[in-house]
Amino acid sequence: MYAAQRKVLTLLHDHKVTVDEAEELLNAMETPQRSPVPSIPKVELIGTSKWTQQFRTNLHKIAGTQSPVLIQGETGTGKELIARIIHYNSKYASGPFVALHTPSTAPTLANSELFGHEEGAFTGAASQKKGMLEIANDGTVCLDKIDALPLETQNRLHDFLVNGYFTRVGGTKPIYADVRIIGTTHGDLKQFVDQRKFRSDLYYRLSICVVQSPPLRERLEDLPALVQHFVEQQAELDSKKPPQVSDAAMDLLHKYDWPENVRELYSVISRAVVLCEGDEITPDYFPALTATKQSIPQ
Repeated sequence: MYAAQRKVLTLLHDHKVTVDEAEELLNAMETPQRSPVPSIPKVELIGTSKWTQQFRTNLHKIAGTQSPVLIQGETGTGKELIARIIHYNSKYASGPFVALHTPSTAPTLANSELFGHEEGAFTGAASQKKGMLEIANDGTVCLDKIDALPLETQNRLHDFLVNGYFTRVGGTKPIYADVRIIGTTHGDLKQFVDQRKFRSDLYYRLSICVVQSPPLRERLEDLPALVQHFVEQQAELDSKKPPQVSDAAMDLLHKYDWPENVRELYSVISRAVVLCEGDEITPDYFPALTATKQSIPQ
């Protein structure tokens, strides 16, 4: 019997509460408290081009499944944003979205981070710890740069995808979890398989749904919409009126090749909005882009 319930019976025995009051208290303890339904953030892909509209439709189709997803694309193309779009448009939307940046996780701790560990499982494991799969139950785990996942961890992850359960490091009790796995990589994961740096069985589990995140230079039709979005976003943060982007400035943005993709565009536009003192952003607010253009031989 729980301590709180024993306390109620003690109060009843000491005639400090009535039978009806005691019954009401005990019933309240037995009734599970419903957690408030979390609000689902609005996460969307910015752009109005035909390609983006079709890409958006495809993401919603993938979100409607329960399959693992592999997102491939260059650095800065918004792979985690795509993962969040899939998550928040899926049956897992009300559950947690947990991201693990794989390269920053020590290989010896990767299993612990993902699957958790029991007390005394290894040196330094002073207490039991839940892993990301357990924490993200009924939600999504996004493994950023999944190609950097140690082979041993890849093996355990494959077994989880096959069986639907896992064990903590140092544990024997199977733990079931309903979690969607989304992996991201900036290269072609099949090349890592060919080099025997990534398990082929795990690759084929992940590659049921493959999403290719395109570089910004291949979707320049969406550049004006992205620029406007970032201008309004930064202006709202700075509590200022969004400045207009001049035709000359927009022309310069179109001619730049964006090696760091949308991430770089966000940085360039945000900086221009912060520094802009008037109501128009001109090429002068893009010194790095202007210098790059001038350095190109004519």
